Amino acid sequence: SKYTNAWYDKGIALTRLGRDKEAIQAFDSTLAIDSHFASAFYEKGLALERMSQHKESLAAFDSALSLDPSMVQGQYNKGLVLFHMKRYKESLAAFESALALDDTLTDAWYYSGLCYVHLGNNPASITVFSRAIQLNPRYYDAFFEKGLVLSDMGNYSDAVVELSHAIEVDDNKPDAHYARGLALEALGRYHDALSSFNRTVELDPEYSNAYFNQGVVLMQLGKLREAITAFDNILARL
Repeated sequence: SKYTNAWYDKGIALTRLGRDKEAIQAFDSTLAIDSHFASAFYEKGLALERMSQHKESLAAFDSALSLDPSMVQGQYNKGLVLFHMKRYKESLAAFESALALDDTLTDAWYYSGLCYVHLGNNPASITVFSRAIQLNPRYYDAFFEKGLVLSDMGNYSDAVVELSHAIEVDDNKPDAHYARGLALEALGRYHDALSSFNRTVELDPEYSNAYFNQGVVLMQLGKLREAITAFDNILARL
């Protein structure tokens, strides 16, 4: 009815204004008239999630999906809520349901990879991070997380490759430079590692771990005075 749509459209307008609490009330009014309005449950779920009300958001997405199981974004956002609740196995299942409906959802592949990491399945995470990168060759987070997983598996050479790709996408993220530095250090490529740690602290002068690794690498290179300076940079921040 026109009243149902008026409440629903009012809710949408309120969400766009950032007034999620009022929007939820509008969606509830929508559902009081038409309890089978799947999109109203979905939008209510989004608003609740923005308010970090995970349990209530999950219930809203479940209601939307019970009415329309083919709602791709409903499955995806249910996965996100479960991920934020650290229910990684269920989160992965939701992302897989979304991907069964649309296998071009790059972010669903990425979050599936994170779920696999949390579930201790590193090889599977590499496979799905690779799929995300295939869909978006400039996906910084996928390159970065894939690099971290490879390092965790002791595959430092491939880790350097993936982390270098991340840096090519965005050179201003200190974590990628630091992680690449650690992989290079593990490979005994101390000069290259030092360059990565130097870039890390250039981007973030408070990055204490990078100063420590600077010192370690400088000692390996026989540059003891410079190593002492690096360690002093850490101690000055304690």
